[in-house]
Amino acid sequence: METHQISKLLIQTLSPDSSILSSATDALDRLSLTFSNFPFSLLSIIASGDDQGVKLAAATYLKNFTRRNTDANCTNSLTSKEFRDELMRALLQVEHPVLKVLIEAQALTVQDRVDVETEKILLIICKCIYFTEGEAALSTVSPSCVDDSSTLLGFIIQYIADSNIVLQLKISELLVAWSNLIAEWNAWEEMEDLSIFKCIKEAVSLNNKFALKNFVVGQLPSPPAPPVPQRSIIEGIGLFVTEAFSQYPSAVWRASSCVHLLLHVTSYSLEQEVKKSLALSFSEAAFSRFRETKSKPCPLWKPLLLGISSCYLHFPDGVEKILETLEHEGFTIWVSALAFILTDKFGHKMSTKSEIKLTECRRRTSWKTPYIMGLAISAGIGGVLSGYDTGTNNSLF
Repeated sequence: METHQISKLLIQTLSPDSSILSSATDALDRLSLTFSNFPFSLLSIIASGDDQGVKLAAATYLKNFTRRNTDANCTNSLTSKEFRDELMRALLQVEHPVLKVLIEAQALTVQDRVDVETEKILLIICKCIYFTEGEAALSTVSPSCVDDSSTLLGFIIQYIADSNIVLQLKISELLVAWSNLIAEWNAWEEMEDLSIFKCIKEAVSLNNKFALKNFVVGQLPSPPAPPVPQRSIIEGIGLFVTEAFSQYPSAVWRASSCVHLLLHVTSYSLEQEVKKSLALSFSEAAFSRFRETKSKPCPLWKPLLLGISSCYLHFPDGVEKILETLEHEGFTIWVSALAFILTDKFGHKMSTKSEIKLTECRRRTSWKTPYIMGLAISAGIGGVLSGYDTGTNNSLF
């Protein structure tokens, strides 16, 4: 009943008669104070209404209502996870200009739990959706706020179930800007980085569903610029993952998981050079980090060696050449270490079913058997994706 009443009042706010508009606005203000589900009713009208004018009026009132309550530091339904989730779902069902106003309202709902710089990143994300200068805007953001943009992006992406929404929200353009930002990431910190890795997982999953534009091969610039593709989404992500191998232990584990994820992207059929470039970069980074730890077995051996394994499965000759370039008999060193982590002598044994399968493969045959090598490596990397036994990280994504 209240939702119907609110809808009627919103229609009256569209009246050219100032007295009717003022009266309707006053009535809405009174309802907003007495009806606890008032913002949810506005979202219902926004998401399911037929009249675009009424939906825009509802979104505008919601934004103003949110601003008033946020400024007053009121504790109400606006601060609840349920409201933020409903607001995000509504975002995926509306079009511009309602969408623009609703995103501005969404930014206000998080203002009470983040700093001014974080509000800036949220508003810049809105600019990325509606304007062409998205990349330039994101490049001005301080690194300390990248985790907030990653959290928001990941949250938006996980609710997308229709290719039209991908186009409507300009997800590809947004991911290009975001991937360029994380490609230059130099402020590694475990809790902030986690949101980036989670967003990578969501982005890859979305691409596997809808084959996102610019995901594997970047867009060609407009003339008269040289016809050289700009950096693609996966190339930007790849730079971040490559650097992660040189960081703190949990970043290495997450990077190893991303190697498998990125090398199995479904839209690689015509872009093998991009895939090869990623595999060789990952192999070089992982083996370089392994060389720092090879004097004594440690838990990091597993993600590093299995990360190289995933790359070797796709490009054996290229990976072998990389290992031999980095160190004399580097390939033999890697294979020997890979075999060692499957033995009882390794103090950090395989823990998942897939990793145990890797051990069984080795017991049945020599590592020099290509077919079994492939099966074993595949099983091992599956184990890395399934879970880790690091002693500190039970869930990396």
